[in-house]
Amino acid sequence: MLDDVLIGLDQSNRMPVLRMLDQHFDGWQIVLLTHDRVWYEMARFHLADRDDWVAVEMFEEKQPDGTPMPIAEVVRPFVRPASIDAIAANIATARKFHGMNEYAAAAVHARVAFELSLKKLCERKSIPVRFKADPRELKTEDLLSAIEKWLGDPKQAQIKPNVEPAIKNVRLARKVVLNQFSHSTPVNLADAEVKNAIDAVEVLQKAFKDHVPTNEAAVP
Repeated sequence: MLDDVLIGLDQSNRMPVLRMLDQHFDGWQIVLLTHDRVWYEMARFHLADRDDWVAVEMFEEKQPDGTPMPIAEVVRPFVRPASIDAIAANIATARKFHGMNEYAAAAVHARVAFELSLKKLCERKSIPVRFKADPRELKTEDLLSAIEKWLGDPKQAQIKPNVEPAIKNVRLARKVVLNQFSHSTPVNLADAEVKNAIDAVEVLQKAFKDHVPTNEAAVP
């Protein structure tokens, strides 16, 4: 059990710890605890392709209105299982909000799944992406264009026909729902537009998983 033992390491030095655990503690049950949300999401992102890890989130119990429980009350933690696959989890959440007619919230989760899917493929296949000094300025268009350029390489001739239709489909959804500026001002999101965007992201992720071979180590 490792209880936030990585808190003193920067992000680049935390990934080797995952590799060490994978290589030297095979056969052990490992419990990795952290309060660091960024590290949690990073580990979850890198372990998404594994079937021997699970993600669990623990929260402090709150009152129905969202405020903390009174000090006189016994504060109980509650555990919420989370999918280790953040892409699939965001697609599922997008569908849940869409079913509740919460189109703006559904669109946000569809965008998150879309971005994670692109980043995952770029990392797996070491696809060069336009450099940004501030990573927050990296846009999904940069990722998508880099993937399209990679698919244009003759070496990817067998992959391209299986992935290109999904990319064309998701580009249609980018005009409104998957556009990063679509939520900065009031936007009228239609039911069908949001559903088509969620479907497009799910099809794209499935195309990446089914047709792009994985030739990486078990833990990046």
